[in-house]
Amino acid sequence: MIVSKNNRKNKKGVLGIEMVLWLFRFLFLIAIFLGMVIVVVSFYSARIDVREVEAVLLSQSFLSCLEEQHFSTTFFTSFDAVAKRCNIVLEEGESYVNLTFYKNDEAKTTIGLTGGNENLAELCKLKTGKNLPKCLENRYYILIKDEKGKSSLVLLSINIAIAKVLKNT
Repeated sequence: MIVSKNNRKNKKGVLGIEMVLWLFRFLFLIAIFLGMVIVVVSFYSARIDVREVEAVLLSQSFLSCLEEQHFSTTFFTSFDAVAKRCNIVLEEGESYVNLTFYKNDEAKTTIGLTGGNENLAELCKLKTGKNLPKCLENRYYILIKDEKGKSSLVLLSINIAIAKVLKNT
């Protein structure tokens, strides 16, 4: 440290060091701010399409309801009756469900129930396109009772289409 004649400290170089420290602090704050902006923009600009998950959940809801209730074949008069009994509500025009029961072999349809927007089933057949519904087809073996009360193993095919194109773009 340099001391002058009057025994005072020389402070001429202190301002330069302080400026450099403030410059680094300022650049550090800018880097943190830009990092936060990049994270927020990337998070909110990501497209999340939940239609497939919704189709899987709807399929599982029907399957668990049919397994728990042990429905008889006389119960399957309409899709609305099954949906009401299972406490499942489809959005108007946004979803399609087809429940098909096959007895013994797939050639003979025992019962076929359809609910929702049937136009979505045709759109599921298309393979290319931007605004097409998400489609899901699952097959399960379940036990149901026939008219005589006898339980039998039946193949259940659940076809589901979820549109909601405007909500997922």
